[in-house]
Amino acid sequence: MTLYEALAIGTNAIGRHEARILLSHITELSPTDIMVKPNQPLDETTKGAFFAAMDRRMAKEPLQYIIGEWEFMGLAMKIDRRALIPRPETELLVEEALMHIGKLGHPAKVLDVCTGSGCISVAIAKLSDATVTAIDISPDALALAVENAEFHGLTDKIRFIQGDLLNKLEDQTFDVIISNPPYIPTFDLMGLQPEIDHEPKLALDGGGDGMEIYRRLVPQTLGYLAPSGKLLLEIGPTAVETIMIDVGYDIVKRIKDYAGHSRVLVGAKYIGGN
Repeated sequence: MTLYEALAIGTNAIGRHEARILLSHITELSPTDIMVKPNQPLDETTKGAFFAAMDRRMAKEPLQYIIGEWEFMGLAMKIDRRALIPRPETELLVEEALMHIGKLGHPAKVLDVCTGSGCISVAIAKLSDATVTAIDISPDALALAVENAEFHGLTDKIRFIQGDLLNKLEDQTFDVIISNPPYIPTFDLMGLQPEIDHEPKLALDGGGDGMEIYRRLVPQTLGYLAPSGKLLLEIGPTAVETIMIDVGYDIVKRIKDYAGHSRVLVGAKYIGGN
């Protein structure tokens, strides 16, 4: 079997784009090499690996888990079932954090809550002078985040804590508190695309109305945010804004995602707040 024949079979099974990604990953050839060397043969081991990967994809396992990595903010991240797959929308959250960090005039201290794969922490530590404290309740997700920090040589810039939100965090303040918490209502999880079933429910389930984590997290952040600091939240339910205002935040920025939905809220302590 040649590269061309394998790509043709893959295209019929899972589509040309994903077939090319899988074939490139398994053969360790670039997509360009696959196109310019269509008659290059596949050995039996490589052929078997490609068909096994296609079987996993046809069973609706996410492509990112099959290849074991994905790009976030231009950086390769190790990805597997221990944590949520990084989404493009979350890059909006990181871009906003980097903008604020760049204006501080001093090395920033950042707190990343519900870090998951560590993609937010790694991107901020890699692309700025910030040091990051990353928290997650899942020991499995936290282990993956540590692997990503090690992969990028950032273990001296990122500290990891296993804990339920801020319950294990000692007294200190941060210039940026950032979080992409679970925010999908429990009932809605059943109606999502089948690939979602492969991702950890703990990273997706926001409780009955999707607001459970926000109700607990937002009040906790006030005592840990520096006076000129910013709270950045990725959101699903728009009622998060009400929670922030009620506990003592001004909403200083609202950011929409590529589909035009409200996706990021930026808050600052209002003057006279706690």
